[in-house]
Amino acid sequence: MATIFGILEDDASILAKFVAVELASRLAGMTGRAVGAHYAAIRSAAVSIIRRNVRQRKYDVAQAVQTLLTKIRNDEARSAKLNI
Repeated sequence: MATIFGILEDDASILAKFVAVELASRLAGMTGRAVGAHYAAIRSAAVSIIRRNVRQRKYDVAQAVQTLLTKIRNDEARSAKLNI
């Protein structure tokens, strides 16, 4: 377990938060302040640090996103089989 932003979390949930911050910033065009306010009152400076670390590949967000995509595809395939 690790403590980040004063919250005890495991590695997977920390990585998920970092992916969410990066997606909100890139895809939704949200400012650092808006992203921070949305995700557990993270300060805009922390959002900037997270984004910089993601760009510098300090976190394996690509693997987290790939895992999410695989789960989504599996769920879609399972749903398609049930609707046949």
